[in-house]
Amino acid sequence: MVPPDPPFVKVNVDAKFVQELKKAWSGIVIRDGNGDILGASVRLQNYSSSSFCAEAWATVHGLQFAIDLGCHSIVFESDCRTVIHKLYGNKVAHAMAAKGPSYFSDEFWTENARARALTVIAEDRKSFI
Repeated sequence: MVPPDPPFVKVNVDAKFVQELKKAWSGIVIRDGNGDILGASVRLQNYSSSSFCAEAWATVHGLQFAIDLGCHSIVFESDCRTVIHKLYGNKVAHAMAAKGPSYFSDEFWTENARARALTVIAEDRKSFI
């Protein structure tokens, strides 16, 4: 494990899925920049439909645990490349939020978005091809 630079913490997540039981277990370890454990957890998922679902829930559980511990600067590590890759889709929402201070009221768009979001969406599409 390569420790994160302060103020970041590293959240390592993994999941074990048992098809016959339709259950999964999330393993979570949260460490600081010194490698010291801030928290660790195993969580049972009473119903899980796939390994991907189990890994995705492990990520959600890890994020929630880190937030509950008061962590706000988080680096994730997982052996599930698909889940981590899907998290990069958040670039579009991030681009929208980053422009938030330029709006003075709520804004909604249907079937479209602002120019910056459209640029990020186009970049995301390239990475999926």
